[in-house]
Amino acid sequence: MPGREIEADPHMDGVTFRSPRNWTAVAFFSALGALHLSIAATSFIAYRWEAHMSVVFGGVFSAVALACVLARHEITVLPQQRRVVVRTGFKRLSVCRVAPFANVTSVRVTLLGRNLGESSVAIVCKHDDIELPPTRTPRQEGLLLAMLINVRLVKVYGDGPPPEPAQRIAKLYRNEDAV
Repeated sequence: MPGREIEADPHMDGVTFRSPRNWTAVAFFSALGALHLSIAATSFIAYRWEAHMSVVFGGVFSAVALACVLARHEITVLPQQRRVVVRTGFKRLSVCRVAPFANVTSVRVTLLGRNLGESSVAIVCKHDDIELPPTRTPRQEGLLLAMLINVRLVKVYGDGPPPEPAQRIAKLYRNEDAV
């Protein structure tokens, strides 16, 4: 699972979570663009009219692949200004929405199974949820957000009841002794 970049900007006094690029979409649309452009090349060699349509499709798919490379999804928590900013796009070509802290009801940490890649963190607002991409440290990230926003931390467990705190602490100390 690719890691997510976390950056604390000293000028904004906030925490920014950036999701990684979607390389699957980049590879898919690049392959489609290359396929259509290769069809266009062979059609131009054979003097066929289908080449123009393949050039258009190849150009469109290549442009979509480039957009997938450049586009980013950022969630910035600004405690000084008491708001959460969600931005998707590339530099000035982006869509931005703001959720004030007054609309945030809790931070939800979903822990599914033993694999941490299945876990997620979400900022729950009155009218929608702001989902953060999967993380390797969902508990710590959820606690950080709950403390920054000053709301409840809600944990949701998927497979059976949660482990008792005493069991988690004992497991932690067993792992330290093994090192």
